[in-house]
Amino acid sequence: MPSDVKNSPSEQETLLHLFSSAVQNYAGRNLVISDTDGSVFSFEDVNEVVNRIMLRLGAEGLRKGDKICLYAPLHIEAFFLFWAAVNLGLIFVPVDFNWPEVMLNKVLEQIKPKLLFCDHERFSDFSPDKRSRLNIVLFDGPEDEHLHNRPVFSEWLDDFRGTTRSTEVLPDDIAVILYTSGSTGNPKGVVLSHGSLYRSGLLVKETFGCSFHDILLNLGELHSMSGLRNSCVATLHTGCSFVVTSLATRSNIFQISECIERHRCTQLSTAPIAIRQFMQFSDRIPKTALSTLRSILSTGSNLPQHLLDSFCGYFRIPVLNYYGLTETTGLCIGHSLQSFDKACGSIGLPVGCIAEIVDAAGNVLKNCDVGELRISGKNLMLGYYKNEELTNMIIRDGWLYTGDLALKRADGHIVLKGRKRNIIKNAHTDLIYPEEIELALEKHSSVREAAVCGFTSALGDERLAAFLVLNLKSVQISDLLKDLRIYLANELGPRKVPALFFIKNHLPRGSTGKILREQLKKEIDES
Repeated sequence: MPSDVKNSPSEQETLLHLFSSAVQNYAGRNLVISDTDGSVFSFEDVNEVVNRIMLRLGAEGLRKGDKICLYAPLHIEAFFLFWAAVNLGLIFVPVDFNWPEVMLNKVLEQIKPKLLFCDHERFSDFSPDKRSRLNIVLFDGPEDEHLHNRPVFSEWLDDFRGTTRSTEVLPDDIAVILYTSGSTGNPKGVVLSHGSLYRSGLLVKETFGCSFHDILLNLGELHSMSGLRNSCVATLHTGCSFVVTSLATRSNIFQISECIERHRCTQLSTAPIAIRQFMQFSDRIPKTALSTLRSILSTGSNLPQHLLDSFCGYFRIPVLNYYGLTETTGLCIGHSLQSFDKACGSIGLPVGCIAEIVDAAGNVLKNCDVGELRISGKNLMLGYYKNEELTNMIIRDGWLYTGDLALKRADGHIVLKGRKRNIIKNAHTDLIYPEEIELALEKHSSVREAAVCGFTSALGDERLAAFLVLNLKSVQISDLLKDLRIYLANELGPRKVPALFFIKNHLPRGSTGKILREQLKKEIDES
């Protein structure tokens, strides 16, 4: 590793400095625990592997500012690759492994990575032309003869000649590009610096009281903000361990609970969908399976208050709901163990930033008035990659306009109301927040999950459609829908009762658990 240089605190806010300091401070402590094969890597062990990868990347001719792309599910080697890349000043670009090839092609054409790391399954899906044009390294996996013309990671790592070289990395240097496509369109590359990731990881440690005694299980993938930051950065600040699981385990709530119990995890980082599943199958998941958890960190999508209440009441584990966009390097509003109140009904207090609620003209609103949430702080993105116009639309005068509607209570807590683009204006010109109707529907005993969208009727007015996943399969649908209409009219008023109801086996969600409303709107158009 490059020698540690005595710099001012701001100059030390790089992932290179953080990694070097963590190895020095926590050398013999465990950092990475594999749930798949039982292997354990201390900080010293990780440093040794990372140095080998740095040598191999150097032998490939990669230099500061070059890009490498990850297109695979979470894998233990991917963590080592990330640390090696940022230590060399390379730009790490993890993308969603569920993307179809056409979407991947758009990003590859934009970033032009020097190396692409993927697994056997995704490599098999590539067209022959794609295989021949890309410089691909495969993560270790099952033997497959027709893939032998490509290097496997362990063999690639052993095939090098070179020496360690030092690299100057600065806080404003680009560390990662995370692509976020939301629910609608082409992926946008969010450019994040070393400094913003360093500080965001420190915020996680300080806000949630993380320490070297913790064992973290993070269900997020590396292409998500919390998946990357909580495992790769926050753990270096705290000196704690984290568990790496297989994709099959992360996709099964029973295996997740067994993993927590097996490794005696103390923190779980996840999205609300996992909390929902814990409650859905609480009769089959013993409370003791989660008893080692001292807290759960929840982000990525809305956490309904009734779900929070029922989970905390049953499992007796605090759920620390927090808010952040990829564009804010994640965490900027949240709850701590000290301020946690399961009946609070908010996403918490601003953390490491200034948060304001403003009207369309940018005027700050008084408490409890609904407006757009904007954020100012040191951890804002550097911009959208090769998209200055879009960058200037979202960041204005040092403020990042989130597109989220919220209000600030008198106690300073922020309450989310919905997305600006999700607002529906009905024939009576009422402004309706779909999230409000979803929360009301999910309080009904027959409804497990709900999503609400707007659509334009044949008369040209805006109306509501609700998509429901039911708790009971054997139910008379016509009677249930009649009951739901009466229930919603009593809860929210008759103007907020959807005109259409669709019964679904599941709701389409993105990798972070957010509902993909555009897919649901297509179903309305096709009905």
